[in-house]
Amino acid sequence: MTGKPAQPDQPRPRRIAIALELDHPYPWHHECYQGILDYAEAFAWHCIVDPHLVGPSGKVEVTSYDGIVGRISRHVADAAREHNIPIVNHWGNSPAKDLPTVLYDQRTGARLAGEDLVERGFRHFAYIGFARDASFHVDFEGLSDAVVAAGFQPPTAFTVKRSFETQWNAFAQFRLALQPWVAELPTPTGLLVSSNIIGRYLAQICRELGLRVPHDRAIIVQTGDYTIGTCARPTLSSVDHDYFTTGYRAAGMLDQLMRGEPVLRDRPLFIAPRRLVIRESSDTFITPNEQVTEAMRYIADHAGHALTVPQVADAMSVSRRTLERLFELHLGQSIYATITRFRIDFIKRALIDSKAPLAAVAVDCGFASVSHFTEFFRKSTNITPSRFRRQHQG
Repeated sequence: MTGKPAQPDQPRPRRIAIALELDHPYPWHHECYQGILDYAEAFAWHCIVDPHLVGPSGKVEVTSYDGIVGRISRHVADAAREHNIPIVNHWGNSPAKDLPTVLYDQRTGARLAGEDLVERGFRHFAYIGFARDASFHVDFEGLSDAVVAAGFQPPTAFTVKRSFETQWNAFAQFRLALQPWVAELPTPTGLLVSSNIIGRYLAQICRELGLRVPHDRAIIVQTGDYTIGTCARPTLSSVDHDYFTTGYRAAGMLDQLMRGEPVLRDRPLFIAPRRLVIRESSDTFITPNEQVTEAMRYIADHAGHALTVPQVADAMSVSRRTLERLFELHLGQSIYATITRFRIDFIKRALIDSKAPLAAVAVDCGFASVSHFTEFFRKSTNITPSRFRRQHQG
């Protein structure tokens, strides 16, 4: 009697619980999820979205999984430790301690926001965040790092309860307290806020108070949703956090644990932000001299062109010599240096945001040839445009 030869037993795919609440439309949930799945596909993991790890008994169930990754609660962490199930957290507010953790780097994001506001000429700063979040102190400290290093006073702070989004009485208290606080800030003030939701209401309150955004109150959001940020009026500047890589690296750390390899445990692994996305809510420049301020705004508006110093002076209806003197007096740098800095920032955004060939990006940025474009960028940044794009498109 003949038959098929016996097949060796195939190892079953690893069963991985992804502890994420995907009913919330937050990019830090969904893009982390995409990063986890991208890593999992390479190893044919069987991934199951199970936000609370609740089994048929209605209790926390971990024993059916080979590993757990996501927003880890204390109960899940305790159960996983009891059964020796590898676990990786990527929730900054997790009450569970001493877990292998991967987080997007909010402190660096807050520092980038502070540095940009300082560069734009702001001398007063403030922060609005959720009172009980661990991120409140992280954001505040990152913003403080930037402004204190530049020689200015630390920011003032305003705390918000998360219930303001869902409870009418909490929302009423939020508005009643925020309005006078915003009104009493020095003009102009640059503000970092923890979320797009807060940023949208802040802009609305500024309008009610007759304050101009961004000239009187500039707003940058720490963590936000692209749709909310671009649909708001004004559109909201924000930190572009790399949530995808956060999820991907969390899955990679879980893989190490399941293979019995050591991982970083004494502190989180932080994933750096991609960049700061400047939109209408902070796109302004403040100097003690109105001519310099207007000239900087003109340069920013024409950063995608081969702008010359005489063109800027003509647009301001002032002599080149006078404008050069004002720039050196109030900014400590020449008009040409300012044009170059703004043009490089414009090119960087174009390289990151577009997947068009370098030749097309060069034309969009006002260059006649790729070679001239590459040389200009390399001379100013010590890196070629193609390498910069590879590093930041990730």
